[in-house]
Amino acid sequence: MKEPQNRMTGNNKNSYPIILLVSILCFHSLFIAGGCSSVKEHSVTYEVWGYEAHYEPAPDVDLRIFTIKDSDEYLVQYNEKREFSDTITRRSFLLKANADLLKDREKPIFLSKSELDNLDLQEITLSHFGIYDLPDYYSRNFWEDIRCMALTPGAVAVDLLKVSAVIAVMGAVGFLERGYSYSFSP
Repeated sequence: MKEPQNRMTGNNKNSYPIILLVSILCFHSLFIAGGCSSVKEHSVTYEVWGYEAHYEPAPDVDLRIFTIKDSDEYLVQYNEKREFSDTITRRSFLLKANADLLKDREKPIFLSKSELDNLDLQEITLSHFGIYDLPDYYSRNFWEDIRCMALTPGAVAVDLLKVSAVIAVMGAVGFLERGYSYSFSP
């Protein structure tokens, strides 16, 4: 009866450090490809859902500020431009009600045309007004959400393929590490 061979003897003796190093690198790449904190950097699914468009005041801002009758609130109107678009949108928001959102660079709550029609406004000159930043924020709209939903199945499939490839390489290294060999025969 033949005695079982120790894996540190024979042909495996010189290749063990290399196989160990490859195993460690493959295990590490598992976390890079689909897990832990680096998922944001390497996940296709995160890339699909992580995008938000940048909105900022247009070059021709056309800033106008109004007081609201019987209120200590101010209405701010300006022209807004969306990243990668030439479309200019007229925006209106209440300054004091949105102060915290503006400070945190979040999208303010904009007023609709029908809401504006119900306000009794008095325009004021900018010289009577303090210094405030106009909205500069990131957001996603309805159609971008639809795009994300349509791309999600493919993105998840790519992420699973990446993780599966890493697991397959780790399995192959483990298979070879134990001294097994596989040959194709016609």
